[in-house]
Amino acid sequence: RGRLLPRLLGVQAEAVRPLVDRHRGESPSGDVAAATTRAHSIAVRRPRNALRLLGELDASEGRMVAAPDDAIAEAQRLLAEEAGIVAEFTSAATLAGLIRLRDEMPLDGRTAVLVVTGGRLDEEG
Repeated sequence: RGRLLPRLLGVQAEAVRPLVDRHRGESPSGDVAAATTRAHSIAVRRPRNALRLLGELDASEGRMVAAPDDAIAEAQRLLAEEAGIVAEFTSAATLAGLIRLRDEMPLDGRTAVLVVTGGRLDEEG
């Protein structure tokens, strides 16, 4: 019988990645309080539902990855050019995370579903 749950992939910005570190059993990397990222809506230094999220990742045999802002910007460009999707900067982190995961493990023959939202076109993203 096949898997009942899809494997979840959580993505955080490289600069602010407390859940990535915690999921990997590592100490927080760098000075999280002073770190900055253009991915404002995922720059959560103290996530309120961390235990729930980590539990869902474990239940789905999922992973957490971190993506630098330049990789998120590249993913935003790819979504626009290849799929015609105008994605809010932070939302493009889903594709950046999938690309990062592909660099870590083979994904051939697998299906991925990305949640991508439209958004603002200003520099603040």
